[in-house]
Amino acid sequence: MTRPGLGEDVIRALTTEESFSRGRDYFLNNAVSDLVRRANVVTGRVEGSQFAPYDVTIELLDGGVADTRCSCPYDWAAPASMSSPCS
Repeated sequence: MTRPGLGEDVIRALTTEESFSRGRDYFLNNAVSDLVRRANVVTGRVEGSQFAPYDVTIELLDGGVADTRCSCPYDWAAPASMSSPCS
């Protein structure tokens, strides 16, 4: 079984431009930490606008993203193709 990738092209296709830009800024400013990948699940923490970091979980499936979860307060404006919002 091969591990699906999570490249920039996949992330861009599954987010709005605003979400992608926000995530890229967090990454470039070293606000993303504790990244762990176990099988097809990626978890991490993001230092955002709140005092406590946000917990993020991404479940991968067939070269894409099956589900996402986040403890952030962002009103996730996701494309209609995504089934579960980050909330």
